[in-house]
Amino acid sequence: MSKIPFLLAGLGLASTGLFAQNTDAVKRLQNTLQEWVSVEKTLSEEVNSWVIEQQLINDSLNVLRTQQATFEERKAVAEETSSRADSDRRALAEERDSLAAVSTLMEERVRSFEAEMRALVPLLPEPLAQEVSPVFRRIPSNPDDTTLGLAVRTQNLVAILSQIDRFNTTVTRVSEVRELDGGPREVTTLYFGLGAAYFVDQTGDYAGYGRPGANGWVWTTDRSLANSLRTLVAVYDGTREAQFVALPHAID
Repeated sequence: MSKIPFLLAGLGLASTGLFAQNTDAVKRLQNTLQEWVSVEKTLSEEVNSWVIEQQLINDSLNVLRTQQATFEERKAVAEETSSRADSDRRALAEERDSLAAVSTLMEERVRSFEAEMRALVPLLPEPLAQEVSPVFRRIPSNPDDTTLGLAVRTQNLVAILSQIDRFNTTVTRVSEVRELDGGPREVTTLYFGLGAAYFVDQTGDYAGYGRPGANGWVWTTDRSLANSLRTLVAVYDGTREAQFVALPHAID
């Protein structure tokens, strides 16, 4: 065997060993490349996932900021409303206390006026007393035991006072029966407000005048006034021309 073929055979063996070594290196390189690609892919996926999650987090933060701003605005409105409500409650409480004080004062005054009215009505002339009697009966005899409110009780007093004032500012002609000389007589009476009254019968036999007293009206018979009073009634009725008629009147 020559040296050259042996050398070639040796080279062939060497080449085979080198190739085998290179093949292992290539495989390791391929494995490394595959692992690197896998890592890069994983990193890319993680980055993409993080970008998406970051966007979601930013969106959530924006929503939360908007909700916080809305909450702060509503909180401010609620605090303002609460403060205004507290102020309104205080104002209402003060108004209630004021109204309660006024109501108490009104109650005292209405009670006082009702007592005065109960004492006054019996002193009124009979025609006026009869006129106000329907309203007068609505005045409670016991203010502590009544279901009437202050408004109704005040209206009753105003109604009576209005009727009294109207009567007091006019001349009122009435036909009434009066006890004269032990018997009833129908007479015509002219009331000059609440200050004085004059009466005369149809025959002119009885005449006189009346005036308010401490316990009611006091009547005095005076036949000498008959002619003058008949003239006065005729003037009032319009059957005679107007003229001056002299009549007695006492002023205390």
